[in-house]
Amino acid sequence: MKRLTLKFGQHAQDFHEQEAQLLDIDVLEMDERHGYVASKQQQCWDAVSIDAASKFIVQVEAGPRDTNLIDRLMRATHRRLAHPQDLVLMTDGEASYRTHFPVIFGVSYLPPVRPPWGDLPTPSIEFPEPLPTSKSSNIVREKS
Repeated sequence: MKRLTLKFGQHAQDFHEQEAQLLDIDVLEMDERHGYVASKQQQCWDAVSIDAASKFIVQVEAGPRDTNLIDRLMRATHRRLAHPQDLVLMTDGEASYRTHFPVIFGVSYLPPVRPPWGDLPTPSIEFPEPLPTSKSSNIVREKS
């Protein structure tokens, strides 16, 4: 089973490498997460870039959590994009994104800015008048 899993995994990776090229993406999400293998002392990190609109996984890189992991993720993602200069990058604020983004993508890292809570429009919800309640004995049905 392990041999089959490795074979299918390699095929999926080759297919993704072939097909995920010249992607038209405007907003990109990048994040890293960790897990462990066998014991919590063997931590593994993976970094992922995802198209914010479609949730398509653009690139995944694995390794120790350091600036090299973020650098590899950003460079591999850059190669897959059709227009990498017209991009909004959303991250968790890790400092490596801020330092690597201008070098790799050639533009300043300007994360999307959320307006202060006071500037958000207040939704106006109108509720209809409640329907009068009646007992079943008071309901008159018309014949059709």
